Amino acid sequence: MGLQGTLLNFFLLFSMLCVLANDSLAQPNETASSILEKFAENQERQKKIWFIFSSSSKSTAYYTHPYFVKFNGTLLTYDKGEYRYDGTRIKIIFNTWGNLESADKNVSEKDARYNSNMYDGQKIINYTQASGDHEKRDHAFIDDSNNDSIHARSKEMANRGGGSFLRGYLDGNRTRIDELLRQDANLRLLKQREVIGGASCFVVTAHIPQGDYKVWFDPSHGYNYVQVEISRKNPNFYPNSKNVMKPGTAASLQVKNVKCELVDGIWIPAEATFFMHNDWGGGQWSEGTTNYKSFSIRLDPDFDKDNAFVMDDVRPGSIITRVGVPSVEYIWDGDAMKINIDKKLTKAIVNQANEFKKEKTIQLASLGEGPQGQATTDSMPALITSVTSQSQPSDLPATNTNVGLHDQPDSKSFRSIVYLFGLTIIIGATIVQVVHRIRK
Repeated sequence: MGLQGTLLNFFLLFSMLCVLANDSLAQPNETASSILEKFAENQERQKKIWFIFSSSSKSTAYYTHPYFVKFNGTLLTYDKGEYRYDGTRIKIIFNTWGNLESADKNVSEKDARYNSNMYDGQKIINYTQASGDHEKRDHAFIDDSNNDSIHARSKEMANRGGGSFLRGYLDGNRTRIDELLRQDANLRLLKQREVIGGASCFVVTAHIPQGDYKVWFDPSHGYNYVQVEISRKNPNFYPNSKNVMKPGTAASLQVKNVKCELVDGIWIPAEATFFMHNDWGGGQWSEGTTNYKSFSIRLDPDFDKDNAFVMDDVRPGSIITRVGVPSVEYIWDGDAMKINIDKKLTKAIVNQANEFKKEKTIQLASLGEGPQGQATTDSMPALITSVTSQSQPSDLPATNTNVGLHDQPDSKSFRSIVYLFGLTIIIGATIVQVVHRIRK
């Protein structure tokens, strides 16, 4: 039995050496730069993609410092969602549950919080559905300013959601890993390959302002990385920042257990474990582990046919807030936004208008209106009613403008008329401005 074990070990060692030798002969001129180029090429092939994902995360921390929320414990959170991206338009859907706010408060999967972020090529929509005590009503924020910042934000959305750490966007960085590593003028490719998960991998190291990087690239799986180690401390920078880390603080990050899936001839990273540890100084720390998996992966699907980038998940009755028009509230009716006019204000205006109709007639000699200085109130209630008709409650009395009487006004009635006349003009002007903005 001992001899058989020795022979088996010898055979495995011999096979591994053959793999390494064949790899070296097949690619004798590889450099760190060429490996990064091949990684980038494979990422570009995955730009038009649609998949479902799930993840589970365990976060543990110890915070006592005043600028942290005091916490000492463990949080467990879970995600299920979809990622849709056609190279320009993006939609990411999340269903999240678990310890979302505290260790002693658990949101069940059936009460999972639904959130979607979408850029449809013209506007960004951030939508949250009501869930328990989290949101009282469904609410969507829409930014349709269609400027450069919108396009920049849409790219950031695409790069930071749905397992972004497998697509090269690690630790919240807005810059992909191949571009980050090129910041090192002394970028190194180690002479010896290393075996990760049974595959012979190139090992690239870099020392950049954001930390020390060591990355294992697998040429047999599209040059995707299958393992990453990052460490940073003073005087390194925080990601996406020029702020130097404080003395005594440190951070480390690892990506391991990567598995790739072959889809339409392209290797796509579909599963991995992500680990992070932070030392914040003063004995405070935090760490987390995330197990991630994507499935039902489709490359270059017919997004338009499948209505990938439409507001079909926004439920009728949802509140809509338009960025840049915060004073106007809208309601989603299932197909479009409609202005949500305050029903209490509407009812008050209509009731006041009906009070005028109880007056016989009103003489407005000082305004010089009507024959011999007289004017009826027929037109005013009609105008008010027309302005508010879209939101007038069904139980309000109908407007009857066929009134013709001849009483003189007292000062109180006169002031009320002037007040309502001005209020009508203000409401009408407001609606005209809102409609103008919507059309614009």
